Amino acid sequence: MENIITLIAQASATLTTLMGIAALVLIFIASSKLAKDEFRSMILSTFWLVLIALVGVTSMTIYHFVEDLGNYSLAELTENIWYAFMMISLVFSCYVSQRIASFGKRFRIAPLGRGPAKTGKKK
Repeated sequence: MENIITLIAQASATLTTLMGIAALVLIFIASSKLAKDEFRSMILSTFWLVLIALVGVTSMTIYHFVEDLGNYSLAELTENIWYAFMMISLVFSCYVSQRIASFGKRFRIAPLGRGPAKTGKKK
């Protein structure tokens, strides 16, 4: 039963790493086609977030394979890298979320249905 659980962990970790690499490539391609402005900078922040998380996920994948082989010193090292990068990505995601939430706040757009203030005689 333990072998099946280990096999499932290895397969899911490998798929997660591959999907992370694909996401990283697509984010990079998309951001390279944007004009150099605040929106591109925000997308590049997301790129860095995914990269940091991907390092952690890749460490997790290596951990699952190395632990199964019995190399416990390398497994412990990759486990520590895994936890460290997941914590770093969690903290960095707070920064990226703040950037995304504040995007466009400095632009003031008049609400719909309200034109410019009328000038003329007072009633």
